[in-house]
Amino acid sequence: MPKQKATPEAVLKANEAYKLSLQVLTENLQMNRDGKRYTAQDIIDVLMQASVRNSSVERVCDELSDAPSANVVRNALAEHYTLRGHR
Repeated sequence: MPKQKATPEAVLKANEAYKLSLQVLTENLQMNRDGKRYTAQDIIDVLMQASVRNSSVERVCDELSDAPSANVVRNALAEHYTLRGHR
């Protein structure tokens, strides 16, 4: 019996994985940012960039041109989640 050819697997490229992750996190993390300059997606984007780069929120905020400050990110997270060491 002839061997069946395997169906090629779809490749999820890095930018696609990033966009999908950002979408899923934004939809599922409950972070009300109504009336604020930066959206929940902006905050999550900084967190994802820090994670992907194995960096810090501070460094990512400094390097990205339109990013919120590190304090804005920490405060936005602290409003909705418990952060260790955040006052």
